[in-house]
Amino acid sequence: MSVTMDNNNMSKILRYIMHSRWCHLLTLFLIVFVVYGPSIHAPFVWDDEEMVVANPIIRSLDNISVAFKSSAFGDASASKSFYRPLQIMSYSLDYALWSLNPFGYRLTNILIHCFTMLGLFMIMSRFKWHPLLVFLMTAIWCVHPIGIEAVTYISGRGDALFMCFGVWSIYCLIAGNHFGYWVMAILLYGLTLLSKENGISLPLLMILLALSPFKIDHVRSWRWPISVMGLMMGAMTGIRLMGVTQQTTVTLSWIAQAELIERLATVPYMVITYLRLFVFPTQLHMEYHYVATHLWNTYSFWLCGIVIGLVWIYKHANKSTRSLLVLGILWSIIALGPVWNVALPLASTVREHWFLLPMIGLLFFGGEWIHRLSDKNKRMAMIILFIWGMGLAAVTLDRNKDWMSPLKLYSNDVKLEPRSVLLHNNLGVYYFRKGQYVLAKKNFENAILQSPNKRYGVALNNLGVIYEIENNMVLAQRFYIDSIEANYYYKAYINLIRLYVKNKDHNQAIKLIKNARERYPSNRDLLLLEQYVIKQLQK
Repeated sequence: MSVTMDNNNMSKILRYIMHSRWCHLLTLFLIVFVVYGPSIHAPFVWDDEEMVVANPIIRSLDNISVAFKSSAFGDASASKSFYRPLQIMSYSLDYALWSLNPFGYRLTNILIHCFTMLGLFMIMSRFKWHPLLVFLMTAIWCVHPIGIEAVTYISGRGDALFMCFGVWSIYCLIAGNHFGYWVMAILLYGLTLLSKENGISLPLLMILLALSPFKIDHVRSWRWPISVMGLMMGAMTGIRLMGVTQQTTVTLSWIAQAELIERLATVPYMVITYLRLFVFPTQLHMEYHYVATHLWNTYSFWLCGIVIGLVWIYKHANKSTRSLLVLGILWSIIALGPVWNVALPLASTVREHWFLLPMIGLLFFGGEWIHRLSDKNKRMAMIILFIWGMGLAAVTLDRNKDWMSPLKLYSNDVKLEPRSVLLHNNLGVYYFRKGQYVLAKKNFENAILQSPNKRYGVALNNLGVIYEIENNMVLAQRFYIDSIEANYYYKAYINLIRLYVKNKDHNQAIKLIKNARERYPSNRDLLLLEQYVIKQLQK
């Protein structure tokens, strides 16, 4: 009798755990900290050096208004091309709390990821799915390696923020037929745009949700908030396009240097790569620089095969499955809109975290399809999801180990993507700081050789520094000048001005300072140099 009662009690406990949303949420928070917790002690890496460590704006909360007038790197002249005011504001708050301790910045990223997870969980809870299915789908998004560069990477916070604001904007729209919810959805969409332009397509994705068979209440009342967000989307698109056309430098990447026909031919590679990363994420690295030279290539044939398979599924599926299939595909295409690299080529062909928003759509529509299966098939599907999620968590844990060491991260990634000028340059900087100038020089040279037209300004400047250390002032000056001519790199201005001052050529220094200050009016180092040179001339 006692055994039977114990079994009944155990069944009740298991049933409670399987259906309790509070248990699921606590477990999700625990999972996030287990997967990302070890990386919290990683140092500043990659763009963290410029965006956080060397960024003067974040040093005082009084500079918060300046963040809306500058680029994410603290440079007013580039604000049109890299506008992330909320990201920089968040760094200012971190700096006030943690100074330059990377622990605090990564903790903030993890907390933002958790808050996004909470919003995603609440959205899917309204889809009338089985609670365990909601838990599994949310867990997969939380632990998927695609999210690493938005969570572990401090400079990836723009992605973490736009995802957070975007998800909660969707939730407010779904939550109820109330004016307050709609206003909040609009405001959150505005914050999404101020975090990163990748969230610009959110109103179109909301329309897809309105058309979906999720049985969401109050869909008809979405018209006016989505209309307002549509106007905001149009305005931001115009501002961004205007900013791009006003840039004085061209994005330095292989895809940006490619012809339009080559960028179109590269689209199948992007589709295949994102699908592979979603289903089977292996050989993870920061940048992907493939460019197709012909319309018909290996990836085109793979994509044709996938399209044929989807057409076959559509033809043999019922009406409900057809709707989910079409909406899922449209969501992915629209969510990837800002990063298709066709009209506006970017710094990479593919980056893993660019699939964060498209992945949510795949989970939404995939989850709805599973929800409509028979109980037996649904259980089988959830077992598969559980196994897949465990594998994803293991990959994320393993990949996060690379971030504990800049040398390990750069060395691993450059092997997988040897065309990345940034990785070669980052390795060079690492060796330079260790005093290993021969290895530093080799990697700076590789960065220049791998760059389109051999015009990577940062590496040109860094190579100039090596030659200056070697006391070869002629070559040092030449590479500083090449760096300025290639990309107007601000450190090359500083180094060349310093070289002129060292050679007592103050007139040349003043002339160059005037040019540099026009491009970088808020740069403190240039201001100090100008004051120093003026004092020297007055003596």
